[in-house]
Amino acid sequence: MLDLKSLYWLKNFLPEWQGTLVIVSHDRHFLDSVCTDIIHLTGQTLEVYRGNYTAFECTRREKHLRQKREYEAQAAHRKHVKTFIDRFNAGTRAASVQSRIKALEKLPDLKPPEEEPEVVLRFLEIEEVSKNLIQLDNVFT
Repeated sequence: MLDLKSLYWLKNFLPEWQGTLVIVSHDRHFLDSVCTDIIHLTGQTLEVYRGNYTAFECTRREKHLRQKREYEAQAAHRKHVKTFIDRFNAGTRAASVQSRIKALEKLPDLKPPEEEPEVVLRFLEIEEVSKNLIQLDNVFT
């Protein structure tokens, strides 16, 4: 973890740098200040989003809600058409039923949007930690 001075310097340096970086950070404010694109790995695919982390989260949420609404609307439409087909299959509307069956077969098969799996990290408890985690001797000789 960087100290405040180093973090401030990095936040000012990275936006001016012309190269490409992959940044992994838990600090959303840092990501917002330095990222111009976000690459999201989900469902074994990479999705690229323009903008900072906040824009990515907003766009991703909107996309998920849109996919969910489209899936639910199509499921309701399919149910409505199937009810019509079952109701009028052998009656005077047999031709209409056949056209609806064909229309139903032509509908794209939408899948429900994937839910993001919750990441749970568990660390084993350590009974005793050494007093000196790191010891450096004669570094500046």
